[in-house]
Amino acid sequence: MIDILADLRTYNGSVRVGVSLDGYTAEMHSHFRPKETFEIALKAIDLLQNAKIALNVLCVLNKDNITKIPQFLEFVSALNVSDIRFIPLVPLGRGKNCTNDMLSPNEFYKIIIEKQKWNRTLKFNIGLNMPWEFLFQPDEERHPSPCEAGYLRLWINCNGDMYPCAYMPNFYVGNIYTSTISNVWNNSTELKRFRDSSLLKGICASCNFRDSCRGGCRGFAQFLEGDFLCSDPYCPLVNQKSFK
Repeated sequence: MIDILADLRTYNGSVRVGVSLDGYTAEMHSHFRPKETFEIALKAIDLLQNAKIALNVLCVLNKDNITKIPQFLEFVSALNVSDIRFIPLVPLGRGKNCTNDMLSPNEFYKIIIEKQKWNRTLKFNIGLNMPWEFLFQPDEERHPSPCEAGYLRLWINCNGDMYPCAYMPNFYVGNIYTSTISNVWNNSTELKRFRDSSLLKGICASCNFRDSCRGGCRGFAQFLEGDFLCSDPYCPLVNQKSFK
């Protein structure tokens, strides 16, 4: 462990370690994970902090822990962690039977709105940045942040397989052992389709924000609609819900 921490420290400043923690008790944390990993996660946070290695807490949102986010943030703050990333549940892999734990659009919107208050009052840097989040801002403050899948981000698994996003593990675009990252990034036909907003379908095809929002989350579109070119089902415009 000491050797691993020493290696990480070499890259400190360019590498940040994420520690999964889904609640402020072992019971909350064990909603998806083995209960004993709660104490392991806390120990990992302590070790990383003592080694002065940058870290953030990763929290997968579910129907239970979204009702206790303020308490969770206070708990994480007491651990001297100020960076946290909330991750919407996409039931892939071992989570494929957890579709009932996916947030509804309205639950999602509430967290997006509350996030600004939590950042301000608890001095947190909360990452939960959806491409359509700008719709909850006043017109003069709207700055779309497009989906990064295949556009700014590439995901590589332990086998070297490359995908546009962790939410799209069935969307293979190459392998680092048979091709270079730069070759796949620059020449993949599928990645080029990701970057072409004119191919978007549904409401996105004629939306005024199409080229800047780029259709919302491509992972949600792929998982829920079966086509990464479809509109993000969580987008407020797609749902026609009231928003500020």
